[in-house]
Amino acid sequence: MSVSVDLWPHRLFWMGDPRAVAVFSVKVPRDERGPWLGMGAWRPWRQRSTSTKRLDWWLLNNEPHLRQDAFATINRFYRWERAQEYVVRLGATFVDIDCGRGAFDCSAEEAADVLGELVLAGRLVLPSMLQFSGRGLWAFWLLRDEEDPSTTPFANAENRELWTALQQVTADAIAREFPGLRLDRPAGDLARVTRLHGSVNPSAERRVHYELLPGPDGEPMRYSLAELADFYGVRRPARSRSRSESEEDRRDASLEAHRRLCDEREEG
Repeated sequence: MSVSVDLWPHRLFWMGDPRAVAVFSVKVPRDERGPWLGMGAWRPWRQRSTSTKRLDWWLLNNEPHLRQDAFATINRFYRWERAQEYVVRLGATFVDIDCGRGAFDCSAEEAADVLGELVLAGRLVLPSMLQFSGRGLWAFWLLRDEEDPSTTPFANAENRELWTALQQVTADAIAREFPGLRLDRPAGDLARVTRLHGSVNPSAERRVHYELLPGPDGEPMRYSLAELADFYGVRRPARSRSRSESEEDRRDASLEAHRRLCDEREEG
């Protein structure tokens, strides 16, 4: 019996801003033609983008091709291209822990217990969600915008700098207490992708699954960048209001242009 993939974890990353773009990737062997994603042709590496607004339609047409070695971005973009310079919304901070690769490596379940101990000891912020990826464990801290909690933080220069610092300090907090854990340090990439819930990791022959961690009110916590920075003692960069506004205006204009193009294609 086949199990469908589910985007509920990624929908949490992609809260608000329906124009912002998410990018999906499917890893396919060189000698295979498929799968086919979206309106494009067959290609060796399948990568496709969709706006948050069109996500349900896109998934309906492409779900069968997302059941193995399938990934999607954590952050979102203002162009249909997965590149760090085009990131427009920050969905979460995260750590990626490699597990079970060596004889003395801990399991993903043991790594989750380690994170729980750090939270109880006051060394780590309670994660919002865990991902058991087949051969590893990801922990995510969902983000919210300080001024508009209905969406995620805008990726202006100051927030990018703070996000990057938080990626580093979170990994450092874990490594300092448990140096035996194998942290994937390149996971600080703003354009990073992570596996889809319900998809199969064929290397590990396991199905990927996510688990929510309830906060005090029973719901997973969603943090502002400032809250995370205050917990770890990270100094927030000085804000440049004119610069951030000009960046936001530029990206909004690009998003609006893409939206109009999509509407024209639908009408045609």
